Amino acid sequence: MSADSDAAVEFCCPIDDADIADVAGRFPDMATSFEPTVREAFIRVPKVDMMTALGFESLHQWLIDHNEQATWTPRQIFLLDPAAATSADIVYELAVPLR
Repeated sequence: MSADSDAAVEFCCPIDDADIADVAGRFPDMATSFEPTVREAFIRVPKVDMMTALGFESLHQWLIDHNEQATWTPRQIFLLDPAAATSADIVYELAVPLR
């Protein structure tokens, strides 16, 4: 876990402000937190590229090509267990908030 995580598993989805109390009431065992909406850029990284800087380099090049600025506080979101993935499987997404 990191300073950005609240538990071993997180589920994130957009909810209108008017619906927050209703959703929290339907899931009383779930810890809720609020983060403001931001734009993000992300890239999907296959297992074959996990141990390289290719994800960061590709994301950086996309930012340059699209004249975007990022905060460079990246998040790594695992989609699969690397041990169970094949070399072509997308294992994680690397995401950065845009300014």
